[in-house]
Amino acid sequence: MAANKNALPEPWERLPKETARAFEAFIDYRDSGTDRSIRSTAQKLCKNRTTIAEWCKKYNWVERAVQYDAELDRQARERNEKEREEMAQLHIKAARAMLTKALKGLQAIPDDAMTPNDVSRMIEVASKLERLSRGEPSESTELFGREGTAPLVQIYLPTNGREKESEGGGNIESK
Repeated sequence: MAANKNALPEPWERLPKETARAFEAFIDYRDSGTDRSIRSTAQKLCKNRTTIAEWCKKYNWVERAVQYDAELDRQARERNEKEREEMAQLHIKAARAMLTKALKGLQAIPDDAMTPNDVSRMIEVASKLERLSRGEPSESTELFGREGTAPLVQIYLPTNGREKESEGGGNIESK
């Protein structure tokens, strides 16, 4: 709804001079999503298509519906962002709790009881955890060709019958 009574309504709300019947039809039209059409609105409401078309033009339904869709999209993006932030905070909290327990367990292990593989694995996991917590990639993949060079890429395009045309003296080669 609009913030106060003197403010203009949002485009997807009832306009000041829009009749109740026209607004009811607009609601059906607006809420139809990808199936939105004058014909389907007229059929659903058992109204004359000409009347629906007149209301559509008079009350600018198409633009209002586009703005409504944009608003729904904006709200969905805001919700998703908020949920991502909440998820990240939950993961951070869980990671901290796990790390606290792991550190207590690590302190209980005598240094001489750890193998070089244990130490190596701990460094690997700790480094990965730190990179992830900073929003950096934990892995990278590089693609190389022979002897560290860039890979050779060959693209073959179909001739689509052009080799027949080239028999008459053209310069198209076919392999």
